[in-house]
Amino acid sequence: MDGEFRILTVVADETNVRATTSCETLSDSKVMEAVFDDFEFLAKLGSKPVTLDLRSVKFFEGTVPGKLLRLSEAISGAGGALTVLAAPNICEVLKMLQLDRKFKINESEQPAGLFKLG
Repeated sequence: MDGEFRILTVVADETNVRATTSCETLSDSKVMEAVFDDFEFLAKLGSKPVTLDLRSVKFFEGTVPGKLLRLSEAISGAGGALTVLAAPNICEVLKMLQLDRKFKINESEQPAGLFKLG
């Protein structure tokens, strides 16, 4: 599987797919082309929950949110679900674009805890 992906490191098992990048920016045209190609390969694995770890990314080009939306739609159409892990500034932008209505967006893999006031 690793031979198909150029930028993302992808690990898949019977129940989940995890894709990670170590890029700090998604703005260079060659990197963007490779990432978007990787998104297409990733969508083909979409019948499972897919976690896309972009926490190393500090800056992205304006077409990335649209590509994430298309990726989410492809994964959902195949019966899976997309979760994007990202740095706080990236999460904020994606939420401002209301993409959190289409897929999960988190800063970490830990769900928010419940607080009990006593």
